[in-house]
Amino acid sequence: MNLLSKLYDVFLWFFGFIPGEKITFMLRRQKERLGKAWWVMVITSAIAGNGLLLWLILHILGIW
Repeated sequence: MNLLSKLYDVFLWFFGFIPGEKITFMLRRQKERLGKAWWVMVITSAIAGNGLLLWLILHILGIW
């Protein structure tokens, strides 16, 4: 097991995940539970994150 795998397992343990459970499993359960609302949240956060990144780049360059 490499260092990143160990760090990932420590991260999961710290946030209360059961040993052997991964973040992917949690996201799958969330997707099943929320249905279409899950996609709305994912797309909205992607647009907001990219918009913030674009604003930051333009702000640093002095364009905006």
